[in-house]
Amino acid sequence: LGKRAERRMSRTLPIKPESRAELENIVKVSEYSVKFGAEKEQIAREAVEKNGFDFLCAGRNPVGFVFYEFTKGEMLLQAKRAKESEEKKRKRTTTEEEEENKRIVQHTQCPSRPNMKIAILEVVKKHLQPFYENKDISKEEYKTICKKTCEKVMSKELQVKDEEESVKMWLDEHAKKKIRGLVETFVEKTRNAKD
Repeated sequence: LGKRAERRMSRTLPIKPESRAELENIVKVSEYSVKFGAEKEQIAREAVEKNGFDFLCAGRNPVGFVFYEFTKGEMLLQAKRAKESEEKKRKRTTTEEEEENKRIVQHTQCPSRPNMKIAILEVVKKHLQPFYENKDISKEEYKTICKKTCEKVMSKELQVKDEEESVKMWLDEHAKKKIRGLVETFVEKTRNAKD
């Protein structure tokens, strides 16, 4: 370290006590205070004072007192950082597990079926076009209604296989009527939300 760095450190770090025994006692009491908390610090102070150590009294030993407070503060910060790091790790693993479980549930409940989705979207778009052209709904609302209708129908019709023939058989006039009714329901909800 250069002289400039040493000067900076001397301004931020407190002066160490000269006695090695006093230094060891300061570290011991600091560890005890960090481990058991502020309530037990008074007990530690009293025990140390009985043994003749005066570094806990600012009037008798200002160097020892300042170094004790500094050491205790550093240890408290380290303990706090370790606890926060542990909590972050615990939260991260919990969140990752929950997301993985959601993905598995979604995949089993509503598998990706592109042929069915395309067929549903054709019916939805055809029925939504007049509402969009009349400016009854915006572009964003158009997209939202398409998405919601598609998700709703696909979640209800899990038994339909994603084969072109199966989708064509399922998408008869009755199914188209249900889809159009659902589209109109979403359009009404959108209109009511605007008012």
